[in-house]
Amino acid sequence: MSSGEPTLSREDRDAVPTLVLAGDFDLAVAEDLRTALRALGAAGSSTPQVDLSGVTFLDSSGLGVLLDFQRETAAGNGVVVVLAPSAPCRRLLEITGVDSLFDIRD
Repeated sequence: MSSGEPTLSREDRDAVPTLVLAGDFDLAVAEDLRTALRALGAAGSSTPQVDLSGVTFLDSSGLGVLLDFQRETAAGNGVVVVLAPSAPCRRLLEITGVDSLFDIRD
């Protein structure tokens, strides 16, 4: 597997459902990401976590999927917790101005 090949894995961290992403996330895997996030949301937590520490690239389609998930979570009075975003992810969140929509934790 190349370092940019995307992987998605589900964990429970301190009883909170967490989706761990690694690699490159672009249009080619946006629907896989959407499916994984919907499954994460179905777990019923008001603070689902997405670990972005291993993401090497995130394009606008991947960001759009994350924003859709945040909107769905917020509709249920929740917030998506973004764990340890990698430098490329943090930069994208900041330059697009959407970092304030998430609970970002290092």
